[in-house]
This record gives sequence, C-alpha cells and structure tokens, in this order.
Amino acid sequence: VEAMVKAANRELPRKAERPLWLRMEHNKVQNTENLARDIEKHYPAVCAREDRARCTPRVCAMGKRIHLPFLIEAPKGKGRGRFPDRQNHDGKGH
Repeated sequence: VEAMVKAANRELPRKAERPLWLRMEHNKVQNTENLARDIEKHYPAVCAREDRARCTPRVCAMGKRIHLPFLIEAPKGKGRGRFPDRQNHDGKGH
C-alpha cells in the first residue's frame, strides 16, 4: 500500500485537477486505520477521506491530491473479484 502511495505522490502533478482515488482497502493489511494515519503523516498529499460528504472522487475537502477512500473502514467482505476462492461456475476449484 505504501509503495503505491509513494509512487503516486512522486508521479502525480502537483496541481492535479482532481484527487487520485486510490482504492487499497482489499489488500491484506492489519490495522488499516493506523496504516492510513501513518501514511497521512508521512505523505502530506494524502487524505484518508474521513469526510465522505465533502471528499469525493472530484474534490478533496482538505485540498489533497491522493485519496485512500475506504482504507480506514474495517474490511466488510472479500470483494467481488473475478476469482472468488478460485471457484468456477460449477463450484470446483481450478
């Protein structure tokens, strides 16, 4: 997660028109809230997006360039990826 943030911080234009919406919440990370807080401390361009009403994909209420929109929220499931538990349509593994 931090490597992606570091790369985005380095490569994004300083005057980005809208924040990068960096979805990292489905990575295997323990204590996501502490991670998000640490990243915000080390990278001033990062917003953990606590104000969901004012921080949107188009604008950051804090004026930041990178959003980690759902990282501080507790993971709620396994997501809806293409390969859930490596099962195909008949329920057998690959």
